[in-house]
Amino acid sequence: HLRAFLHKILSLRNAKNMHYEKFYVDITVRFSKEGGVYPESFEWFGNTVFIDKVTDRRKAPPEHVGAFLTERFLCLINGKERKIFYEREADKWFVEARCTD
Repeated sequence: HLRAFLHKILSLRNAKNMHYEKFYVDITVRFSKEGGVYPESFEWFGNTVFIDKVTDRRKAPPEHVGAFLTERFLCLINGKERKIFYEREADKWFVEARCTD
């Protein structure tokens, strides 16, 4: 299922009328005793996507969709860098996804 999903995402790169949307996701997060937050996996259209490693965490806005007061987690997922965002005020997690009209 994950390969089909990744293939679909890659095929959208060449599509016309492309835009980005914010998709809120159910996420599994580990909290350390020191107060660290470590996302481990999230649900994407019925599939569990596992995060191999978080390589960066910082306060940063998303590049393509509106949001404020977000933390950006740069993650390795199946060898590719992906961004996951946490809206602290709303206590919600989301990803930016390419979509076509």
